[in-house]
Amino acid sequence: MKNLQLLSLIFLPFLGLSQKSPTYTAQADTVIIYPQQALIRSVVPIQLPAGKSTFYIKRLGNSIVGNSLQVTTNGAWRILSVNLESEDAIHPSSALQDSIRVLEKEIRQLDMLYRVTEQQEKILMANAEIKGEADGLIPEDFKEFMALFEQKLLEIGKKRMNLKEQILLAESKKQRLTEQMGKSAETHSTDQVIRILAESNQELSTHLTLGYVVNEAYWTPRYTARVQDTKQPLFVTFQADIQQNTGLDWNKTHLILSTARPVLGGTKPMLQPEYLKERPVQVSNRRNAKLVPETMMLGMSDAEMVASTSQPVELDNQDLYMNFVLPGFQRIPSSGEPTRLDVQTYQWPVQYTYSMVPRQSSEGFVQAEISSDLLKSLLSGPLTMYWKGSYVGESYLDTRWKEESHVISLGRDQSIQAKLEQVQDKKAVKTVGSSVRETHVERFTLTNRRDQAMTVKVEDQVPVSQDSRVEVSYTLSPEGRVIPETGLIEWEVTIPAGGSVQIDKTVQIKYPKGFSIQRNIQWN
Repeated sequence: MKNLQLLSLIFLPFLGLSQKSPTYTAQADTVIIYPQQALIRSVVPIQLPAGKSTFYIKRLGNSIVGNSLQVTTNGAWRILSVNLESEDAIHPSSALQDSIRVLEKEIRQLDMLYRVTEQQEKILMANAEIKGEADGLIPEDFKEFMALFEQKLLEIGKKRMNLKEQILLAESKKQRLTEQMGKSAETHSTDQVIRILAESNQELSTHLTLGYVVNEAYWTPRYTARVQDTKQPLFVTFQADIQQNTGLDWNKTHLILSTARPVLGGTKPMLQPEYLKERPVQVSNRRNAKLVPETMMLGMSDAEMVASTSQPVELDNQDLYMNFVLPGFQRIPSSGEPTRLDVQTYQWPVQYTYSMVPRQSSEGFVQAEISSDLLKSLLSGPLTMYWKGSYVGESYLDTRWKEESHVISLGRDQSIQAKLEQVQDKKAVKTVGSSVRETHVERFTLTNRRDQAMTVKVEDQVPVSQDSRVEVSYTLSPEGRVIPETGLIEWEVTIPAGGSVQIDKTVQIKYPKGFSIQRNIQWN
């Protein structure tokens, strides 16, 4: 039993380690999510005794940016030190493991003593063959021998029983501690904790405010646009895909989406001088190698090229970034999967236009033209389109558009059709002297199936010569606007209700005889 008492004296201090300093749990009360990081703020209630004390704050996740940690008080007490540590600092697993090792050593010692008693019993039984007078013992000596034999055998038996009980008891305690450590490991993670050394003049029920930046969290913008018909405005829902894998779910959290990028730092980079000098370059020839100077530009050293960075900070100037405060409480699980939330819905006045590219498609396209001023407060992102309640497809809303208006394609419109055909009787290839002249005539027939006239923008192209020996000329009926650099043509035509119009295009190409023209667009 002395061994068990010694074991208890060793075991109990380990179990008491995690109880010396209180531990408080942080909750992600407010999270400001940036495009690459997130700032978590939490108000933590605490109890402080008079004098100096140490306590821990857990449930912080596993991806804290170390230099971003900020802890503030309400002024009624003082912070002496703040340290970011692994959760092992407060987790009992290490103490349990030490206690299990002590028990394992104790079991090995008890088992060794048990085997010693087995050998003692074997030696004692080996001397049990003495028969009495035949072995030279008188009856009185024989009786004394038997009494001693019986006494030793009982002592060894009792000792073995006692050792066996101690072994079973130690193994039972080891089993309980192993199960306890297993249960603890189920909830244990690589979370980080904060150890705070504080000082208070009196016992207090107070709180602290905690702020820190995590890496495994970000958001990306996207949009959903819906149009019922061309007499209605364009309804655009601004959405955010939020992803976080910090190791902790955000429950009942106020979310703020920010376009700021604190990870980039706010300090203006400094330019360093660039120096020119000769660098000797070794050039080999048949006889020997000689050094030939080569003038080259040498940049900055590695040390000079390290840009000045600052800790992630929250900017105050709203002209530099935008914040979107989501209403109510939100829940974002730590799964790495996107959680899509609606941020705001806009109702934009638009001008609907119709376009056709007969060379590429026989159907028309509906487009919404909006003022670029409406996009200034938004970020670029994917755009999902719905036209008259049906899914149209995916596009992209580029808010960096520099023109006065921005065009969004809403999909196809089968009520306007285009047909492209070659006018074969006017197609010709003639040789005139040392030159060859090709003539191609194309006709576009545009049909309007609606019961009202439609104004449509039609796009096509003419070849552009990149060789002075090749000449291109064309005739358009009706006239269109041509961009000479690209050869793109635009017509704006009005198609009567239930009617059709025609556009004719004649292209002539002149080039030297024997000259082979390479085309990236084949003519029919």
